[in-house]
Amino acid sequence: MPYTITPEAGYLRAVLAERQGPQETREFLEAIKQEGDRLRLYRVLLTVVRSTPIFTVEDYGLSESLDAARERRAKVAITSDSREVCLSQQYVETLARMKGVNLRAFTSESEALRWLKAESMAKL
Repeated sequence: MPYTITPEAGYLRAVLAERQGPQETREFLEAIKQEGDRLRLYRVLLTVVRSTPIFTVEDYGLSESLDAARERRAKVAITSDSREVCLSQQYVETLARMKGVNLRAFTSESEALRWLKAESMAKL
C-alpha cells in the first residue's frame, strides 16, 4: 500500500494507492494525523486511487480519525479515481457531518482544492 503525504501551500496532500484492507487505512490515517500535528497543517486533500471502497467504518478506524479531525478543527477534502470509492466517501462525509467534522467528498480534485483553499470555514 504505497502512500505519500506532502505539505503544499497551506494544506497536506495525502495520496493512498492500492488500499486493500482496514490495517492499511488505519496506518495511513495515523500518518496524516502525525504529519498534520508536526507541521500544524489541518487542511487535507486526501486522494484514494486504485483501492477498494470502505463501508464498515469501525473496522477502518474512521471514527477515531473523525474525532481527531473535529478536535483539530480540520478541513478535509476527499477524492478518488473510482465511482465505487466515491460512493463510500459520500457515506464517510455523512458520518463526518454527524460528528461535526468539516469534511467533504468531491468527484474532482480541482473542486476539492477550490473548497479546501477557501478561507471561509462554513458551518456544517
